[in-house]
Amino acid sequence: MVDPNIITPQVSTIVDTGAHVPPQPPTTGLNLTWYTLIAADFANGISFPNTGREALLVRSTSSSVVTVTAQCGTACSQGYKSPQHDVIGSLAAGNVTPTFKSLGPFQKSRYNQTVGSIAPAANSVLVNFAGDTANVQIAVLSTPLIGD
Repeated sequence: MVDPNIITPQVSTIVDTGAHVPPQPPTTGLNLTWYTLIAADFANGISFPNTGREALLVRSTSSSVVTVTAQCGTACSQGYKSPQHDVIGSLAAGNVTPTFKSLGPFQKSRYNQTVGSIAPAANSVLVNFAGDTANVQIAVLSTPLIGD
């Protein structure tokens, strides 16, 4: 007698008819411009214009850990700002093999700095660095909106 509480697995056979086209790698890609940071960037931070579609890409071949912090520019409804809502990324020691970190995209109402703030320009994200900051590069990627 068959027990109705036992589920019998169904076996199906997948047949490759050869009619499909295997996925092809893209022939074009992103052309990122990587910027090497200098000592003043580490001392003062950097900023970049933010429309809410930007992400910061960080590449490091430093011999020890690098910490990247995007500072919150506007307090939340609870009154918290920086450092409670900062976005922080840590890159492991890279040496020969680069390590990468992506931060963002950044919500304009939360991360854009205002006029007269510590950022060099309004409507920009302020980013600070800590640790062994030798051999660190950045690129800003702006993603298009659908219909752009």
